[in-house]
Amino acid sequence: MSEADSPWARLACRIVRVAMARKECTYSSLVQFLASDGVEDTERSLVLRINRGSLRLSSWLHILTLMSATVPELWRSSLPARADWPGAARDVVLVELKEGGVTELSALTEQLARLGTTITEEALESHIMTGTISLALFLQLLFIVRSHSLERYVDFSDILKTADKAMA
Repeated sequence: MSEADSPWARLACRIVRVAMARKECTYSSLVQFLASDGVEDTERSLVLRINRGSLRLSSWLHILTLMSATVPELWRSSLPARADWPGAARDVVLVELKEGGVTELSALTEQLARLGTTITEEALESHIMTGTISLALFLQLLFIVRSHSLERYVDFSDILKTADKAMA
């Protein structure tokens, strides 16, 4: 199964589209928002990344902020007033892991493997600390820590169903 065909990638795509729909934001206007913030992207490239579910968490946080979307309370202190979106992604992941009581990344990699995602502890730590974690992988972490932070964009029951599909 390709990454784009994974249940987590499909859920990531859906979450981004829900956020856009809630703000009546088109792909074209999203490209304009990004350009006004100094990020050059084409509509085609953005559509492909969103539809493949390969958008990074940092990009999604940036998009949410540009659309003036409401972000989960737990994340608010992690979002920058500056343009450090990878840093914001790192901080959001760390606050979710802390809230979920995760102290060992090795436990996460074992649980991710049960979800069909093979990643080393070193690679996971690198993605978290550099803020390069994908939205799809972040959703898996939210499932593992049983976070309800994204209920504004997706029912937790849908995250559970996605996990069931991934483990099937």
